[in-house]
Amino acid sequence: MRHIQLISAAAAGVLASGALAGIIHVSPIGGGIDMASGDIGAPVFGQGPGWTHASMTQLHASLNASGVATDGKVTFAALDSDHGLAMVALVDRDNGVPGVDIPGSVHMDGVSDGTSVSFSSDPLFISPPSTTTRIAIGEFAWNSNGSGSGFGWGNLHQGTTMTWRFQKSGPLGLDEPSTFQFVTWNGQGWSLIPVDPAQASFSNSGEFGFSSNVGLVPAPGAAVFAMAAAGLLRRRRA
Repeated sequence: MRHIQLISAAAAGVLASGALAGIIHVSPIGGGIDMASGDIGAPVFGQGPGWTHASMTQLHASLNASGVATDGKVTFAALDSDHGLAMVALVDRDNGVPGVDIPGSVHMDGVSDGTSVSFSSDPLFISPPSTTTRIAIGEFAWNSNGSGSGFGWGNLHQGTTMTWRFQKSGPLGLDEPSTFQFVTWNGQGWSLIPVDPAQASFSNSGEFGFSSNVGLVPAPGAAVFAMAAAGLLRRRRA
């Protein structure tokens, strides 16, 4: 299993820009890569637990506007969401228009801790909240000529652990190899992190998975403080 550590911190450069980002360290993919969380300027999930196609379309539009192609990919991102720090998987591009051919499907199962909240575009089995773990199991089925699927864990806290596993279960409808990709927020938009195709593809047995761990999460109001600090810096320079 690959290992991912999710931590959140305010770097000086990000603070000056008025944004507060989480940082995901991914290892050993690419020899170690960092993913910064981003805010798309709109609610990511809404009330939940269903993740609507309209909401997913907004996230895809934000990624695509930065030059990140999401069609035919499973895209992992960290988000500053309307339900706290979140980690999501977007399965194929969703443009809000149901397709009529080229079906696709993939199995996913994942585990997070009892305080996490889940959001899914498809009717997966999600275990009830507990003091220890939450489990998500099910099949994503979509029409890859227009629609897509997605899943996310929100309300992530310090010490939260997560595992993600994907398995081929039918007509894939996704790119092979290099099915999986990771993005990072660069302060102005999203950037695709270069990864060796061998580390971003299904194995010979048709599986792909990794584990993750949440380190630090911004304190409530920290983003407001960051924006106020950036404004103070501008006033002093004026």
